[in-house]
Amino acid sequence: MWQGYDIGAVGEEVRRLRRARGWSQTRLATMAGISRQTLSELERGRPPQPSTLDRVARALETTSSALLMAGAGPMPEALEEACERGLIADASMEEILRLRVAEDFLGRPCDPWDYHALLALMRRRPSS
Repeated sequence: MWQGYDIGAVGEEVRRLRRARGWSQTRLATMAGISRQTLSELERGRPPQPSTLDRVARALETTSSALLMAGAGPMPEALEEACERGLIADASMEEILRLRVAEDFLGRPCDPWDYHALLALMRRRPSS
């Protein structure tokens, strides 16, 4: 499930966002509806359940896609913007990894709306 991701970088991003708000682990865990221990493990690089990451993201007023991008390595600027705008807020880890290579596939730079459209197309394709 976490193949292709640096889960430690995801945890570091959670910690960075929490500290930027001046929050303790206890405060963020309470706001996310998880235990402080679970949050601590996430921040130290233990892979979370997708629902846990979603709860933490909502409490931090961001998206799980944005948090996942921290662990997926360098992202195209327009993909980051698409996540910040909420255009791909519900993207799965697999979808984010596929979107990262969109510019290579298309042979041109993408804008945030390209990523939004590509995500919609990925979801419409028949499963094999």
